[in-house]
Amino acid sequence: MRGDGLAQSYGLVCGHAARLGEKARGELRAAGETSDLRVPPTAELLTSQELHIVRLAAGGLSNREIAQ
Repeated sequence: MRGDGLAQSYGLVCGHAARLGEKARGELRAAGETSDLRVPPTAELLTSQELHIVRLAAGGLSNREIAQ
C-alpha cells in the first residue's frame, strides 16, 4: 500500500537527516567551530498519538490495520 511505503520512507529520511546533522556538527567541531543549533529528534516533534502510529507502521501494520 502507498501509505505503508510513505511511513517507511519518512522514517528513513528522518534517520538520515539526523545522522547528517551529527556528521556536520562533528565536522564543525573538528574545524574549531561550535554549533548552537540543536535539532530535536523526530520523536520529540511528534504528538504521542503520531508517535504511536509511526511505531505501528514501523512494526509492519497496514493503514487499515492501524485504523482499526
